[in-house]
Amino acid sequence: MSSDRDEIWTPAEIAERWKISARTVRDMLEQGELPGFKVRREWRVYFSDVLEHEKRSKKAAEKKDVDGVVMMMPRAVITRIR
Repeated sequence: MSSDRDEIWTPAEIAERWKISARTVRDMLEQGELPGFKVRREWRVYFSDVLEHEKRSKKAAEKKDVDGVVMMMPRAVITRIR
């Protein structure tokens, strides 16, 4: 949910914030896991959508996975680790 005065972030900026690769962020965008839009060929994301994704991820992380380990990473990263 973006507002008219929302900042716009690049996948590289999000990747730096989340300590993952920009490719992983672009994969999340392409799969629809993170909402975004393209300016020509480059992805952009409203910062409010970044915060919303983090909030959803935090709620999911509070649940334990089958191994009993609390996961604190975006789903795309968890998928690659397993």
